[in-house]
Amino acid sequence: MSINYQADVILDKSQDYCFVKVGEMGLVSARSPDLVCNKKFQHLVYISAYSSKLVHIPIVARTTGKIIVEITGRTQVDKETKKIPFNVVADGASVNVHTSFLLDMTSQALLLKYININVTDDPIIPYQFYRRFVYGSPQAMFTVIGDVVGVPDFDEENIVTYSSLSIARPAKSGELFMFNFAYHYFTLNYLRLTNQLNAKSTRKWLQLLNQDYVYQITYFKDGAFTMFQREGSVWLSAYCARIYYMAQYPEWENDLFIDPTIIEQAIKYVLKYQNPAFGYFEEPEKNASYYRYTPIALTAHVLITLSRIGSLPGNVGVEISNAKKLAVTYLES
Repeated sequence: MSINYQADVILDKSQDYCFVKVGEMGLVSARSPDLVCNKKFQHLVYISAYSSKLVHIPIVARTTGKIIVEITGRTQVDKETKKIPFNVVADGASVNVHTSFLLDMTSQALLLKYININVTDDPIIPYQFYRRFVYGSPQAMFTVIGDVVGVPDFDEENIVTYSSLSIARPAKSGELFMFNFAYHYFTLNYLRLTNQLNAKSTRKWLQLLNQDYVYQITYFKDGAFTMFQREGSVWLSAYCARIYYMAQYPEWENDLFIDPTIIEQAIKYVLKYQNPAFGYFEEPEKNASYYRYTPIALTAHVLITLSRIGSLPGNVGVEISNAKKLAVTYLES
């Protein structure tokens, strides 16, 4: 004889989560769902003999961290309760913001009670489906880097790199490896100028710079530095030439040798992309929508490099001098 059993599925009340009521045809509004909060919710189903039914229980968390969801199944003849643990993490995409302060602590300490970091309060982008972040998903990480250029003491477990700044999601590129080289070089140079270097730390810093240098050379192609090992980049080639020229220090030459031909080839590549009539620099595939590749910004960036670099062999020095004059004329016009 076939008997239909009456079964209750009960979601216990909790301050940690809410039940999401599903409307007709299974529709739920993602922006304003119908929620049942801090109340016990009961769902009645009928189950035929020798059969089973799957009951979905949609919930939304109201807090982050560990929560316990308690569900009870009850019939005329039996009852069972399950407590299911969940680890709720913040939802949405990360929003990275940063600010800088110049702290003069040569004479006395300085106490800052408030730091103004621009964090958008409203996630809604007008006339767009996407949102800047998800409501009710707060999670923040606060990082402070100081001592002029960061943490000067060599610590293998806490070496500052591009990814540790949390400015943007890191990806393997020529720009990322060059940032690491430049940051470590400026740290080493700061320690040298302030008489904080010793033989042991100098050797470790130079080993780290050699690693960064080897990684970066893999992005050197056809006389230019590339972002992703494809076409050359005028911006990156100028930046690499500037930093590598500054890193040529006689006392370090035996431990950190920067090939001067790489600097020369990078400069020659950059000079090829100067407009001879107007004096501005441009990328091989110019993207004018990106501020860094606009003629004014890129020309100023290259001019800084040409001004920092001293003498180079051959006719390159003459070409640099002429290029600087054209660039200055363009920027002043």
